[in-house]
Amino acid sequence: MTTILFLMDAMRSDYLSKENTPFLYKCSKEGDYYKRVIPNFGFCERTEIFTGQTPIQSGFFTAIGLDEKNSSFKNLPELPILEIIDNNIPKNFKIPFLLKKGELYHFFRRIINRWIIKRTLGISPQNIPLGLLPYWALTEDKIDHREENAFDVESIFSLLKQSGKKLYYESFSALSISFNGSDENRLKMMLNNMKKENVDLSLVYISAPDLFGHEYGPGSKELNAALFKMDSQLEYYTNEILKIDENTKFIFLGDHGMAQVEKYFDAEKQILKIAKSNMLNLKKDFIYFLDSTLVRLWFFSKRAKSIFETELLGSELFLENGIFINEKIAMKENIPWNDPRYGDMIWWANNGVLVFPDFFHRIKKYKGMHGYNPFLKCNQGLCVVYGNKNKNKITEEIHLNEVFKILRESLEI
Repeated sequence: MTTILFLMDAMRSDYLSKENTPFLYKCSKEGDYYKRVIPNFGFCERTEIFTGQTPIQSGFFTAIGLDEKNSSFKNLPELPILEIIDNNIPKNFKIPFLLKKGELYHFFRRIINRWIIKRTLGISPQNIPLGLLPYWALTEDKIDHREENAFDVESIFSLLKQSGKKLYYESFSALSISFNGSDENRLKMMLNNMKKENVDLSLVYISAPDLFGHEYGPGSKELNAALFKMDSQLEYYTNEILKIDENTKFIFLGDHGMAQVEKYFDAEKQILKIAKSNMLNLKKDFIYFLDSTLVRLWFFSKRAKSIFETELLGSELFLENGIFINEKIAMKENIPWNDPRYGDMIWWANNGVLVFPDFFHRIKKYKGMHGYNPFLKCNQGLCVVYGNKNKNKITEEIHLNEVFKILRESLEI
């Protein structure tokens, strides 16, 4: 019996409706329905799903961490020259009616990024300042999850190998591999493979809720239209698969939710202002990384540490827009504590506050974001298990890492 996991990125729990997602709504009435899936705080959901571990257990918290030794960018001899070019392209240049603010910089940065991606065999520099690139490496996506010893514990992939079961992974995604085109293309790839060979587990990544949720915000007409289209695609491909194997089991998983952005916070401006006024040098005294909902700093001198702790912990701007993570909060939120990859000082944005610019987005201001308090309903996903043996069991909530157990039960491993 085949199991197909559709990972619907950022499919929020309340997106399921008779109007916008009639097929998934029908499946929730006929299959097992987990109304709310609570992720752990962070950006490493795949490890939770495929190992059942929380971030504090796996050590995977953010997608990118400090790791000079394993950085894919450390051996690029042209990087200093590219950094000079990057620093001298005017970031706010505009021509009325021709070029919007930042478009010229974005154009040149895309060219630079494409060159770097070719040199690093697919690892994107995102919008990280080029001079800081050699400090960073991927965390959970640094490894090939399919390898038997990829994780320190058993995973779905190692269990499949041990059981002699087959996996189809090419319609999935990670930061270290190609997205293989559109949702439609990945769905076609999965279906075509099912026609050619019997597999026990197929993984399909669905990007629509995340893409449209970020760009237009949850509740927008554009997102609702995208949800309806996605639902129609899932209905079509589910029916096509059932023609091949009527015993197929389907797991429709929303790994987290999406919050409406209500406020933009330029944390970078404040950090560089503190550094300049105290004559602290980037890379010599400190470095920083800006996620969409996190600000992380590393200190290379006692003076830098003392100054930033004093300034930031007393900053009204930072304190009114978020909280600084201490050991107590880290333990409560399952965050790896004292792990050098993730920062000497970590600030976490309040729900709806977006760090902008960050190291992923420097031009377009998103209207929706995730990575906030996972116990707020807007940040939670959902799960529907649909197949001929499911009897419409309704569960109010589960944690994302419990999906590992659902997968194991479906695969009988």
